[in-house]
Amino acid sequence: MAKWLAAGTDILIIDEPTVGIDIKTKAYLHELIIKLADNGTSIILISSDMPEMISLADKILVMKDFQVNGIVENDHDYDAVSSKIMEFIHT
Repeated sequence: MAKWLAAGTDILIIDEPTVGIDIKTKAYLHELIIKLADNGTSIILISSDMPEMISLADKILVMKDFQVNGIVENDHDYDAVSSKIMEFIHT
C-alpha cells in the first residue's frame, strides 16, 4: 500500500485491505482511508467485511453474478444499511 500512496494517485482501488491483520493495524488503515478520501483521493473499496464497508463507504454497490444488483446510499446506520445490502444480495 505504501508504494501506491507514494505514487500520489488520484484514484486508489483497495481490495480486502484488512484481511488477516490485527485490530490496531486495521484501525490505522481505516483512519488512513478516511484521511485520503477527505483529502480528495477517490477510493474504490472492495470488501466482504460488511461493518468495514458500512463504516467507510459513501455509496455501496452490491454485486451478484458479476453484475451490479443494487446501489445503497450509505448513511452509516448499520442496521438500515445492512438490511438494504442483504435485500440486494438475496433478490
